[in-house]
Amino acid sequence: MSTYGSNHIIQISKYLNKKDKILELAAANGWASAILRNMEFKNILVTDINPFDYTGLAGIKHFTTHQMKTRLMSFEDIDLQKNSFDVVFMCSSLHHSSNVGKVSKHVSRVLKKNGKWFIIGEPVRGLFDSKNKSMEESNADGFNDNYYYWWHYKREITKAGFSVQVLFPDELDKILTGKIEGNAAKSYKKVLLSFFKGIYSFGIGKTFIKWIYPFSF
Repeated sequence: MSTYGSNHIIQISKYLNKKDKILELAAANGWASAILRNMEFKNILVTDINPFDYTGLAGIKHFTTHQMKTRLMSFEDIDLQKNSFDVVFMCSSLHHSSNVGKVSKHVSRVLKKNGKWFIIGEPVRGLFDSKNKSMEESNADGFNDNYYYWWHYKREITKAGFSVQVLFPDELDKILTGKIEGNAAKSYKKVLLSFFKGIYSFGIGKTFIKWIYPFSF
């Protein structure tokens, strides 16, 4: 779990209702859902294909003392009832799918009307980037990492019935409105010019998706 990751979970909580039925996909050890549960969001289903401790679903006990509902399940085969969740979210995991459109259709199916889908921390390929060395190395180790342009995400998600919106985390809102100055603001502005290697979010037709991607320094 990283600081930026936990910060973004806290940020998306502002868009949630305590009564929401929430689904986390590709949750690994469930740290993100644990944060929400510790904030009194009680109706959460945590899913992943890894059952083991520390790296998989059994590891959620290290992040919360609350009992959590977990289920072994792939995000490319969401075997859950149609129109059954108010919120679906995933952290740094959609790029592990070779078929973003398929995942998007599954999410659209299980979300209720006007539900929310949060996609957080996805690596996004820059306009002139040809490859990503770290992803090539992880794929050599057997991982399925895909280095997508942001418009690939947008295209595949809109095909599933979603419209597009942009959501900036609070710090960037302050910088863009001039409320933060000095070296920190200059650093952010440099990154803002780096061909969309940053924060994106998407709004959905019948549902509503927000994608928050943290900048790196």
